[in-house]
Parts: sequence; C-alpha cells; structure tokens
Amino acid sequence: MVGERSKQNALTLDFPGRTGVLISEIYISLPVSTHQEAIEKNVEIKKYKCIWDTGATNCVITKKIVDGLSLKPIGVAEVHHAQGKTFANKYLVNIILPNKVVITDVTVTEGILGDLADVLVGMDIITLGDFAVTNENGQTTMSFRVHSFKRIDFVPESNQHNFVLEKGSQKMKKRYFGK
Repeated sequence: MVGERSKQNALTLDFPGRTGVLISEIYISLPVSTHQEAIEKNVEIKKYKCIWDTGATNCVITKKIVDGLSLKPIGVAEVHHAQGKTFANKYLVNIILPNKVVITDVTVTEGILGDLADVLVGMDIITLGDFAVTNENGQTTMSFRVHSFKRIDFVPESNQHNFVLEKGSQKMKKRYFGK
C-alpha cells in the first residue's frame, strides 16, 4: 500500500497566519500498482487541491475528478454529512500526497466540496501515519508522516515545561517574599 514499513516519508506545510482549513496540492490517478503499469497503460496523474479533514471518515472527490479521469463507479455508499445522509458513487483511485507518497487502491466517494478543493483527505489516509497541527506564534503548520514509528504525546513535554516554570516561580517568591 504505502512504501516499506521502515522508510519514513513526511511533509510539512506552513500556512499564512492561523487557519481553520488545511489545504494542499494532491495528485489523483486511476488505480495501478506499479510505475511500470502506469507507463504501460499511459495512466494520467492530475493535480488537484485538497482539504485535510480529521472529521471525515473517508476521502471524497468531486464530479470534476470523476469526469476528468473518466472514473467508473465500483459501487454505492451511504454517506453521512452535515446535511444528513445520502447515497454516493464509490470509485477506486490512487492518491499521491504532496511528498510523492503513493497510496494505492483508495476507495473514495463522490461529493460536493465547494470552491476550496476537489479532494477531501479523511481519516482513512490520515491514520496511515502521524498527523499534527501546531499554531506557534499565530502561524499554522501541518505535519504528516507515513509510517508512524513512535507515539506522539504532548503531556510529558508540557509537564516538564510547567515544572520548570513552577520552580522559577518558587525561586522568585523566595527572593521577593522570603517564602
């Protein structure tokens, strides 16, 4: 599915200021398993804009992609979204992330995403690795790596930081208040 287990592939995206929508480029193609097969079948890889959405279970593509790649449905899925529930065509595609990691045979559903993007990357892709969003100094940064190789836990670092602050605060109290 995605490279060797031991190989790490990561991408980091910086956004101007603090953002509530994580948007990047992404590539979509018909499902092929090897580079050689892509060459033999003359498979076209097209670039689109995508939204990374931890609130979405699976990936979604728009009709623009369905038509642009002449995709054929592989079935129908019941889809739950903000407007309720509908049925949507399912397709099989390859997704190529901005860092050139190829995820093969991804089942996606067709949906409406508005003007921001033509692809929605959901938890089916995000859970293949580690995903973090930070907002240091009002600057949003998204980082994603495939494959996960260690657990990320912000608590120990926060506890250490708070301990140092508390020790410094206690020293200040002693200095100024003798307590």
